[in-house]
Amino acid sequence: MPSTPRLPQRSAGIAVAFSALVVASILGAAPASAGLVFAIEPASSSLAPGAAGAFDVVLTNTDASTSFDVSTVDLFVEVDAGLTLAGITMSTAGLGYIFADPIVNQPGFGPFVIDQTATTFHAGDSEFAAPFFRLLGPGETRGVARVEFTVDLDAAPGVLGIRVVPPSMAVGLASNDLGAALGTGSVEIVAVPEPATISAAGTALACLAISRKVGTRRKPLSGE
Repeated sequence: MPSTPRLPQRSAGIAVAFSALVVASILGAAPASAGLVFAIEPASSSLAPGAAGAFDVVLTNTDASTSFDVSTVDLFVEVDAGLTLAGITMSTAGLGYIFADPIVNQPGFGPFVIDQTATTFHAGDSEFAAPFFRLLGPGETRGVARVEFTVDLDAAPGVLGIRVVPPSMAVGLASNDLGAALGTGSVEIVAVPEPATISAAGTALACLAISRKVGTRRKPLSGE
């Protein structure tokens, strides 16, 4: 995937605005740590060719004692050929979005998805509301992106990968990389039975049912 600046750059405006927020705020970012993880949820799923699916990219604080002030997320995701990306939104299922007031919703900023192909996307956002970061406490998880996709009709049975890739990062209020680990997921492509196989299986089941029914009717009465 193409290289990109550390902050999600759509125009010079977002960089200027982000710098202004930093200058106007009290700095106190947590040190870089592997306590943060960009994860794929669900981590695995099974789908047939032609089926539609979805997953969330979430940011989880796995540290038992440290909180992180997350002011910006810059996200790069890729999927294996055989999967085709569709919609990418901030509407993560069952989880609150990481930022209370996303900067991409402000006039002159956005969109959330900066670049997208059939198998890759780049998205980014920042907290616009004071104090210009979202505190992620120990054990807390917040949604970053909801990703919808389809399985190609000609996808062969097997396991296809989903990856959060560099230079993805969570950025602290002091413009420091918080050291988030990059997670992976997978989609198992399951074969769809051929019509002839389905028909044969149906016939076999029907014959078995008839056989059992006949056997029940012929069962001699007790005492005969």
